[in-house]
Order: sequence, then structure tokens, then C-alpha cells
Amino acid sequence: MKKLFIFVTITLFLIEFILYTIGFKQSPLYKASNEYEYIYKENQSMNRFGNQILVNEYSMRSKPLVNEADEFRILLLGDSVVNGGNLTTHSALATSLLEKNLQNNYGDSYRVLNASAGSWGPDNAAAYYKEFNNLKESAVVVIFSSHDAGDQMTKKPIVDIHPSYPGKQYPLAIFELIDRYIVPRALRLFKRNNTKLAVDEEKIEAALNPGWESILKLTQQMDTPLHIYLHADIHELSAGEYNEQGQKIIEFARKNKIPITFDLGNGLSEIHYRDSIHYNDEGQKLMAALLQPVLRGIIKDAVDNKTLPHD
Repeated sequence: MKKLFIFVTITLFLIEFILYTIGFKQSPLYKASNEYEYIYKENQSMNRFGNQILVNEYSMRSKPLVNEADEFRILLLGDSVVNGGNLTTHSALATSLLEKNLQNNYGDSYRVLNASAGSWGPDNAAAYYKEFNNLKESAVVVIFSSHDAGDQMTKKPIVDIHPSYPGKQYPLAIFELIDRYIVPRALRLFKRNNTKLAVDEEKIEAALNPGWESILKLTQQMDTPLHIYLHADIHELSAGEYNEQGQKIIEFARKNKIPITFDLGNGLSEIHYRDSIHYNDEGQKLMAALLQPVLRGIIKDAVDNKTLPHD
């Protein structure tokens, strides 16, 4: 019995060590917000499943803002598409690729900031943007998909309730493996979860999210250029056009004379997807490539208008 106890103890220790090594018990943590529901906790750095997750002092998936007086900042607002999630390492994010490109061409004071969270809608992004109105950004790029046209906040608690939004680490890596991965997958074998389908149907029926108008008004008040990037899901890719909700976003952009970039029809293919909607690393490269001329144009306009922070 003693030998069995020692064997089990050593085995559990090794399993715990291996799980921690590959990234369990190193999940990026979230905090609740009365304004935008949830966001990353500030100042985090961890290795999650081989991917580096960095979160700065403003809860962005970006490096810290260290040269505040001199930085030329372009703020990207969005959901899990631009956020990348735990399966995208920091250097593979479109924002990281864009920032590296700008710094190689213009200098280290040029920043591309990633303010985002999984399942955010335009009203979440607008609330964040309104709260952090001291960032002194030189332009704003909003990145969403067609289903985000009417995706509105519910203000229901989610941090430490939904397993994808933990507010604290599990005491043991093996607990996380069981609670977040084994148990949910076992339950799905016995009962199909229709919650996500119901949410998607509700989004399709919803009116245009008020966050779109809020972001527009905030940028107008601060005389900040606004750009929209519309991402197509795999179904829209197959159909060759954005769906009805995507058309609402396009109509809003054109009505308000907001420049808009489409990935659909601009090189997007199945190789860019991790699942039915999210970009893989190749998709992040595509987004960076499509936004690169947009950001350079923003910088050129700032040069022409003599509005660069360090001028």
C-alpha cells in the first residue's frame, strides 16, 4: 500500500509538472467591468500552450506604453479575431506584425495597440475607448465580423463563471485540465449545447449595435481618423459575399464616409482560418498585409498635416 501511495504521488506530481510546463495553470486572467463587461487584467506575461501572452498596463495584448510623450499610436479595437486568443503567440498577432513593420520603417515611437477581448461587440469596444480616452491615439481601426453588427452587451457576469474567462488561476494544473477541458467535452457527448446557436440567431435579428455610432462620435469629438476592417466568416467566404448583417456594417460605413477594408475578395481563403471564423497565423498575416497600406496612409496624412506627436 505504501509503494502504491508513493507511485500515485510521483505520477500525479509528474502529470502536474508536465501540464504546467505546457501552459496549464498559466491562463491569462480577466477582470469584470461595469462598462465593458470584462477585459484582461493588467500587466500579465505567461506562456500558454507554447504561445507568449503579453498584456500591458491598459489590458491590451501589446507591449507597455513607455514613451508616452513621443509615441504615434494607432489603436485597434475588436473581438477575438484581432485578439488572437491563447492559440496565437504575441509575435504572430497582426498588431505585432504591423507594429514591427512601422518601427522598421519609421522608428520605435510608432505603436499599434491591440485593445480587444473574445466575444466583444462594438458597444464593449466603445465603452473601453470612452474610459481610456487619455491614450492620445492618432487613429482608430475597428475590427469586427458580420455577426457583430447587432451583438449587444448583456451585462451578465462572466468572469469566473464562464471557464474561458477566469479571474484567478486554478490551484493545480490538473484541476484546470479536468474542469475546463475534460468535463465540458464529456458533457457534450451526452447533451448538445444549443446556447451558441440561440445567441447567433439573436444577433442576426438584432438592430445595428449602438456601439458603432458611439465609436464614430468619440472619434469625431477627438478629431481622430476612423477605419473599419470587416472580417468574413467561412460561410461568407463560401458564399462569396458578406451576409445581411455584414451589409448593415458596410452601409453604416458608407453612410458616414468611414473608409472600410474587406478581407473577403482580397486574398482571403480557407487556409487563413483556424475554425469557422477565427484567423490562424496565416490569417493574422493577411490582416496585417491588408491593414499595412491603411496605417501608412494614416501616417502620411499626419505628416502632411504636421500632426505627428514628435513634430
